[in-house]
Amino acid sequence: MVLYSIAGYVADLRNENLRIRSSAVEALGIIGDHKAIQPLIKTLNDESQILRRKAAEALGKIGDLRALEPLTTALRDNDFGVRSSAAKALQNIKKSS
Repeated sequence: MVLYSIAGYVADLRNENLRIRSSAVEALGIIGDHKAIQPLIKTLNDESQILRRKAAEALGKIGDLRALEPLTTALRDNDFGVRSSAAKALQNIKKSS
């Protein structure tokens, strides 16, 4: 099994394939490296609600305060799942800070 670097997963966020992008978001959340914060924040604006939801979840797992404002904005997303994930992520970040 070959593990990607953070840069590899970040590069996968730009892939056309939704499954690859989705796997990259999940991996970045699991790894929890603060270098992934900005790319995950950018993913909160992806056209796919699945990716936006997973990005919110990943940001909540990482717990970096830089995600507070973008997650607060995500509370107004058109998709209920994204709003719910953003709310949970904000709770996680506030608990950990």
